[in-house]
Amino acid sequence: MHLLLISSLIIINNLIIFPKISLALNKEGAKFCNFPTPTSTEVRTKIIFVTNNTDFGYKRIIFNGERGTCNPKVERWEQAMIIGDGLTVSNLIMGESPIGTASDIIVEGGGALDGFQKIFVQSGPGKTIIKNFCSVNNAIGIVSCGNCSTQYTRDITIENSKFKGPMVEIISGNRQYNDKLTLRNIQIYGNNNPATKIKKVCTENLGSNAADPWKYSYEPGKAGTSDKFCKYPASAVKIIN
Repeated sequence: MHLLLISSLIIINNLIIFPKISLALNKEGAKFCNFPTPTSTEVRTKIIFVTNNTDFGYKRIIFNGERGTCNPKVERWEQAMIIGDGLTVSNLIMGESPIGTASDIIVEGGGALDGFQKIFVQSGPGKTIIKNFCSVNNAIGIVSCGNCSTQYTRDITIENSKFKGPMVEIISGNRQYNDKLTLRNIQIYGNNNPATKIKKVCTENLGSNAADPWKYSYEPGKAGTSDKFCKYPASAVKIIN
C-alpha cells in the first residue's frame, strides 16, 4: 500500500488488506485480527477515484492493474484507489494493491495480512496517523520514502495497534530528513516464537550507501534511544507473548 501524501486530511476506517488467497492460507492470522468476511468481491483493472464519503460495507476489491505492478523486485507501483481531500472511506477490504491519496491520512481500525512488502509508504509531506490497526505476517509496516524524487520531513504516528510476525520491522523513517515519530501502546504478539518474531520495531534510513544501515535500529522490548526518528520509551512497545 502506498500513501502519497500532500495536504488536507483523509480518514480511512476499517481498512482490511490481504492478498487474493490469504484467507485460505492463513486462517489463524485472520482470526487474530478478527477480519470480517467480505460481503461481495469485485475485480478491478483501473484506478478507483473516490469523490464522496463512502462506506463499502466490507466489500472486497481485488485490483489487477498493470502487469508487474505488484512485483516485489520492481519498485514500480500502481495506485488502486485515489481518495479526494477531506473524505472518509469505511469498511473496505482491499486485495493485492496499493491505495494512493493526495492528503494527510488517518487510518482508524482495520488490518493487513500476509504482505510480501510494505503495508504503507508515505511519499509526500504531512502526517500519517495509524490507530487500532492489526498486522500479521507482513514484511514491513510503514516506511517514509527514502528515495523519492522530492523529499520532505514527514510525521508518523502509530497507536493502540498490535503486530504479529514474522516481520522485518514495524516502521522506518529518514534520519537525514528529520522525520518525526510517535508510538503509543504498541502490542507485539508471538515474539517468543522464532517463526513469528518481529526483528525490529524502528529503523532509521541512512541512505542506500550507508556503511551500517542498521546503526539506528531498535528491537522489541527496548527503548528507541536515537536523537532523531526512533526516539520513544520502552513502555510504548510492549511484548505480550
